[in-house]
Amino acid sequence: MGRKVFISVLGISWYNECLYVGKNSGMNTKFIQLATLNEIGAKEWSENDVVYILVTKKAREENWHLVNDERKDRLGNIEPYPCLESGIAEMGLNCRVEAVDINDGQNIDEMWGIFSQVFALLKNGDELYFDFTHGFRYLPMFVLVLSSYAKYMKNVSIAYMSYGNFEFPGPEKPIMNLMSLATLQNWTSSAISFREMGRVTSLTESLASVIDSDKECFSSGTQNRIRELMGCLTRFVGQIETCRGQLIVKGEDALKINKLVNKITNGDAAMPDPLRRILLSIKDEVAGFKSDSMGNIIQALEWCKRYRLVQQGYTLCQEGLVTVACNKYAFENPYKDGRKQENDRNYRDFWATVFGIADNVSEADWKGRLAENPQLARRFFSMDWVKQIRLFYRALTTSRNQVNHGGFVDKATSQKIIGDFVTIVDRGIEMIRQGIGDAPSSVEAEPKPRIFLNVSNHPFVKWSEVQKKAAVEYGDLDEIAFPMVSPEIGEDRLASVVDECLKEIGGKISGKEATVHIMGEMTLTYALVQRLLASGVRCVASTTRRDVRELPDGRKESTFHFVRFREYACAFNSN
Repeated sequence: MGRKVFISVLGISWYNECLYVGKNSGMNTKFIQLATLNEIGAKEWSENDVVYILVTKKAREENWHLVNDERKDRLGNIEPYPCLESGIAEMGLNCRVEAVDINDGQNIDEMWGIFSQVFALLKNGDELYFDFTHGFRYLPMFVLVLSSYAKYMKNVSIAYMSYGNFEFPGPEKPIMNLMSLATLQNWTSSAISFREMGRVTSLTESLASVIDSDKECFSSGTQNRIRELMGCLTRFVGQIETCRGQLIVKGEDALKINKLVNKITNGDAAMPDPLRRILLSIKDEVAGFKSDSMGNIIQALEWCKRYRLVQQGYTLCQEGLVTVACNKYAFENPYKDGRKQENDRNYRDFWATVFGIADNVSEADWKGRLAENPQLARRFFSMDWVKQIRLFYRALTTSRNQVNHGGFVDKATSQKIIGDFVTIVDRGIEMIRQGIGDAPSSVEAEPKPRIFLNVSNHPFVKWSEVQKKAAVEYGDLDEIAFPMVSPEIGEDRLASVVDECLKEIGGKISGKEATVHIMGEMTLTYALVQRLLASGVRCVASTTRRDVRELPDGRKESTFHFVRFREYACAFNSN
């Protein structure tokens, strides 16, 4: 167990005796330090604990150690003046008491000197009690910053902060417990961590500290609800971090968070309003979740986007698509006569195969669930919604494998994986919305304009009529020039060329059902195709047949004849 450490700054003024009153005690004294030590029960502290009184040179001379406990008053007369050192001695504390010499703190360098000096006094796990009645005007900020820093560096906790309000009218001067300020700071920092990073540990720790150290702000009922809220928050975040799909769909803990926050913020009038507002902001983070809703998958995916949970996002996106398909076509389930758990697993396997099987796998080669249900599979393969997902699913599977295989089976960079993540998940969300009816399906929606975009070194004017006719089958023709790629440039410059070209392509195909024809310098082509496929855009190349004719002079002449367009998507067929 860490030490109890009391820290206070001693001033230089002539202090008049008054009655300082706290929640637990009162004391007639010149020095707020004595009244505060009495209030916090320092008489019960052990020899392991310590009292630090920070003193400047003048404060030591005027108020800490006085010969015969006498001092000149404001008129220059010698008067009895029991100093702080003797007052503490009379209390008979068991703990160590030390006056620590500090500078005057008149500039930033001196301030940092005091900061380092006080920090050096602290040990790992200390429990800090701080009085900032006297001393520098920046002392309250100093204490809050020091406490946060010491918490991080030495696991120090603040148990008590107070201010002796000598200017308060009347004979009793209150010792004001300012722990609510520290509580607010901790809650704010933790709420920021929760909102910006989705991390709940520091938030639950902050909630726990409220229960342990600031009970007077909350009723016992509120304290119990806070404990319950801590559990709900931990479970909720854990469900997303570990991809607990069924629990996410049920949404029980998200709904409990909403209800508990409402009860806590509305049911305790004593709660400071700033703390109330922080709790309400927590509720906002889970507001989109509903009870037993497939839409919760979308909310979880938005959460993964917001907090860059890449692995979880890819997993939930892929499994979410399968789940939506199973629900959407539950009446078609050929395994519904068996045991439910086995039924569900078998039907999921079926849909995963429908989405993931390569286009070039003939029906004769179907295996497993497809071979068991070929007629059903053929019907699903003909549906526009399924066709869209199949095209997208291959890119999604590749991205998921890039993460789940730990980078041992591919060379994708972390920058690329993270850079593609939002685009891919957004596309997955669109597919899920269509499947659950939150958005019109492609069958019901107004059809998008179709476009065939040529990105190559061969403009349409050089194409044969046969090749142009094949291209028109994909949509209206448009083109941009394939960028020139110097053999001298490195990977960094190439990445910039990729981004510039994708921006130009995006301007052409935005809002359209696009097929992009890409042929050119190999590294740039590879990068463009990877990025476009990851976004669900169909990419094709031209295949040709070469005819060679020997000329009378002995030279050979090669003529290339267009055969067909072939999708780059075949690159994703192998695992």
